[in-house]
Amino acid sequence: MKETATQILDAAEAMMRDGGYHAFSFREIATKLSIKSASVHYHFTTKEALGNAVTQRYTNNFLAALGEPQTHSDPIDHYIDHYIALFRQSLEADGRPCLCGILASESGRLPESMRDTLKEFNSKNLTWLEGSLSNRQDWTNHHRQEMAHIAFSALEGAMIFASLNQEAGHMVRVGDRLKTLLAA
Repeated sequence: MKETATQILDAAEAMMRDGGYHAFSFREIATKLSIKSASVHYHFTTKEALGNAVTQRYTNNFLAALGEPQTHSDPIDHYIDHYIALFRQSLEADGRPCLCGILASESGRLPESMRDTLKEFNSKNLTWLEGSLSNRQDWTNHHRQEMAHIAFSALEGAMIFASLNQEAGHMVRVGDRLKTLLAA
């Protein structure tokens, strides 16, 4: 059985991916897990601390799954396939979009510490994408940066669209088009 803290993180993440940061309370998590609200407070003293823990865990897991593009000897389309697959897996596993994409849409209403964690997620994704495009010798650094921004933004947007419309095929089409654009 999972530790209580992990169960709390899992419940908070599911609620946040369904409705954002303001879609959960300690009481709702406690009810869902059949524990006392005080137990949630024991592990996470504030909602902000819990939100940060969920967001940081999600970021760390996503980045760990990405790995380092420089360690692979595969052609560029393998990197892009891997990147797109992580976004699709997130959506296909439970029909929910990327946690950080959901939270970014309400960034103006988030605690500053959570906005910082979201910026870290974005920055590290862009760095990974830029690194995966580094063997495109025909592109300048500026062009690689622009293409990384386009790819990241397209996938985040496609995931939200696909989730809203319950149309996973949209992610496939956007991913295929991105692959063509980036590897051409």
